[in-house]
Amino acid sequence: MLTLSLSGVLAATSLAACGSGDDAEEYRGVCVDESTQQRVDDDRCDDDGTRVGGLGWVYFAAGTRLPALGARVSGGTAALPRGAAVTRGGVPGDGATVSRGGFGGGSDSSVGG
Repeated sequence: MLTLSLSGVLAATSLAACGSGDDAEEYRGVCVDESTQQRVDDDRCDDDGTRVGGLGWVYFAAGTRLPALGARVSGGTAALPRGAAVTRGGVPGDGATVSRGGFGGGSDSSVGG
């Protein structure tokens, strides 16, 4: 019985682990000039998320409307939740809404996972 119970626990744990990756909230980053709080071209920020020269990434959760280039950035976060699926850049210049992807939803990294 111990083997059967242990197998059940391991199976449940495996399913929970698989499901948690699929359910990770997705975030999209835009590059922001921290002195003006305006969105700038994403090419000006480091791909790895490092803040350099007064420029940094601000991340918005799925379902959030992202600002256009030159617009003041409000909301969003610089500190992502553990395990968050993240894509930096790629937002049209006129803004967009962050959408949630499926398997292989286009995220370029997972934070703290």
